[in-house]
Amino acid sequence: MDDITLKSNIFIASVFGSHIYIKLYFIDPYKDYKEYHELQSLKNLPDSLCNLSSLQKLNWSSTELKSLEDSFCTLSSLQTLNLSYTPLKSLPKKFGELSSLVTLDLSYNRNLESLPYSFGSLSSLQTLNLLLTTNLTSLPDSCLDLATSLLKSDPENKVLGDLLDSLKKRKKLM
Repeated sequence: MDDITLKSNIFIASVFGSHIYIKLYFIDPYKDYKEYHELQSLKNLPDSLCNLSSLQKLNWSSTELKSLEDSFCTLSSLQTLNLSYTPLKSLPKKFGELSSLVTLDLSYNRNLESLPYSFGSLSSLQTLNLLLTTNLTSLPDSCLDLATSLLKSDPENKVLGDLLDSLKKRKKLM
């Protein structure tokens, strides 16, 4: 598979039992896509995905996604993002520019070590799943208000509660 193919097409694979179903989708930059899910066969998002300005839902869970580029943060209509069960180590610095993001699932990302400072700018975020993100040990200072708000709407979120407590303690020491 060459780079030209990856720039205009996305392969989507679904695993059901012992069967793998693969579909090839041509990305038309002039078409308004409302949902694009199960992008399981690629390790990096193709640049052409960033042209999908109407994309609202993206499920890239249980994939080999290793990184996201800053250009990913141009998906201004994105509301739901599932990156659970991936080997992702960090999020792009401009991640906070995903201003429409309401639901973010980062659960079971055991390699995720940090969140970018811009993460605190996700003012639309209502649901954040950090279950078993064992290497994520702190939140950036910018996340104090966001984490407090998220914890009020989901007081059972122990991982977020622990990270928020750690952040508050760190801020008191400053």
